[in-house]
Amino acid sequence: MNELTVIQATQGLLRYIQAKFKDEKEPLAVVIGFDARHESHQFARLAAALFAHEQFHVYLFDSITVPTPLIAFSVPKLKCQAGIMITASHNPKQDNGYKVYWKNGAQIISPIDAEIAELIEKNLEPWKGKAWQLDVLDKNKSTLVSDPIDKV
Repeated sequence: MNELTVIQATQGLLRYIQAKFKDEKEPLAVVIGFDARHESHQFARLAAALFAHEQFHVYLFDSITVPTPLIAFSVPKLKCQAGIMITASHNPKQDNGYKVYWKNGAQIISPIDAEIAELIEKNLEPWKGKAWQLDVLDKNKSTLVSDPIDKV
């Protein structure tokens, strides 16, 4: 996993959420966490920035590493459409992964996984002016990003 694959996966997931919840009255929201593995924090921030650029509210556990189950719990607790955990779980420490949780707090399953994969394939080109643009995460400049640690 690298920054480009995180961006591509996030762009596809983001477009999927936008399509599935286009009639939602509440603002779209995601929660994102990371563990202590190599580059996890940077990967989480890259994903969070893309969502914020697309006007999602992003609950980013930015100050501390969190255990994977906290993301599953946080998705319904914070009324998010999805959650992302950057972790490799039981894999070797040098590996990393991208786990996606749906609005019910469960990991995505078929057919959602395949539908997201299709949109990843259609969104491989990093979005100009958004990919790698982390300035949107500055809490002094945006109200779209918050750390949910006190809420959960």
